[in-house]
Amino acid sequence: MVFGLLLLVMLVTGINYQNSLIYLLVFLLGAIFVGAMHQTHRNLSGLTLALLAAGDGEAGADVPFRFRIVSGKDDSLGLSLSVASARTDGIHVPAGEVREVSLARISHSHPASLAD
Repeated sequence: MVFGLLLLVMLVTGINYQNSLIYLLVFLLGAIFVGAMHQTHRNLSGLTLALLAAGDGEAGADVPFRFRIVSGKDDSLGLSLSVASARTDGIHVPAGEVREVSLARISHSHPASLAD
């Protein structure tokens, strides 16, 4: 929304000053934005993410979470899962295939120990 507002302000500026280079920049950025949104939708369309299991862990230790990613009719490229300090990058799921991913999250202290 902010990007669209910025493009609108740039367009009004281009109209006001009758500057062709501002028109070029506005329409070029707008076209790149529309293309990026289309590619993002294509990449995530039909993608299914399911939690398989949450691992066991002690307070302050890593707790692994296992996810299953199922791609739709198109390849899902460069997916990234993240939570606070844990991150997985560059997960590629070809069309119709399944990938299992593990993401470890550091657990916090037990609430009862914080009351002391």
